[in-house]
Amino acid sequence: MTRNLRNRVEVVFPVYDEEIKKQVLDFVDIQFMPAGKTQLLSEDLDQVDWPGGIKQNCAQESFHDFLKQQTG
Repeated sequence: MTRNLRNRVEVVFPVYDEEIKKQVLDFVDIQFMPAGKTQLLSEDLDQVDWPGGIKQNCAQESFHDFLKQQTG
């Protein structure tokens, strides 16, 4: 599978507003949650349960729920 590493643009910019900064960090937290189809494997490559009963996540649904809460 080829990757688009030569034709993409990445942008970095400061976020000064504290409320918006918190929203951006909340978005990042959602992206780092275990995805719904993610498998956790042991050292022997056996599938194991997520520690502490971590609920697997669908990022799209989580973003939708997050934005619904914001608009209230």
